[in-house]
Amino acid sequence: MRSILARLGSQRRNVFNNVHYYCNGAMSGYWWGKGDEHSAGPYYYQETAPGYAILKLYEDGTVENQYYEHHF
Repeated sequence: MRSILARLGSQRRNVFNNVHYYCNGAMSGYWWGKGDEHSAGPYYYQETAPGYAILKLYEDGTVENQYYEHHF
């Protein structure tokens, strides 16, 4: 078994047994407030700005994960 942890900007990626796991943010971000003492900016959840991800899945098994920050 092999596990790889990588940090892509403020998003994290883990590969375990050749399965990719992505930890992207959410459009709602810190929707219940403007953030807290751990937020990097208004509406951020810790270091992740509100946004969405588009995953491109290819027939050869490769994956592209692009996170787009949403600015209110």
